[in-house]
Amino acid sequence: MVTCDQRCRSTWKQSHQARSRRGIGNFAAAGKDDFARCFVEHLIAYGLGNNFGFTDEGLANEILTTAKSKHYSVSEFVQALVQSKAFHTK
Repeated sequence: MVTCDQRCRSTWKQSHQARSRRGIGNFAAAGKDDFARCFVEHLIAYGLGNNFGFTDEGLANEILTTAKSKHYSVSEFVQALVQSKAFHTK
């Protein structure tokens, strides 16, 4: 089974290669969705102060949906987490 950290490293390497060869606009072709998923899992772990677990899947999906609709703006990831019930109860 491939872990999130392994997916992140692989996606980052692919995106770096794509940027080096064809410019930064090709980041999406190198696994933007996978990178966003890893980012949100790590953001949740940091923001809630514990490891990401299966109980956080719903929150991760909500944050990803919000962020994707705003073209993966970093501020949207953070804002969605801060506005979540889980953030206010931890």
